[in-house]
Amino acid sequence: MRQPYKPVIPMMAIRATADEMIALGWVITHYLQYLERSAQKTQEHRELIGLLRSFQARVVKQGAFQREGQQ
Repeated sequence: MRQPYKPVIPMMAIRATADEMIALGWVITHYLQYLERSAQKTQEHRELIGLLRSFQARVVKQGAFQREGQQ
């Protein structure tokens, strides 16, 4: 039986410049889109998507990164 996903890096305060946070937000947003489009919707993916969504909600400004095709 597979073990539940456990993040390698625990959630903690991140010290970064604005440019670094913008870059991190871009990476998270696009990786999240990749996972959501992925054909395999395993429990691990759902847990990772949940973690990324909660982090994204706290860090990324709403509308800062539009999904491809949306305007």
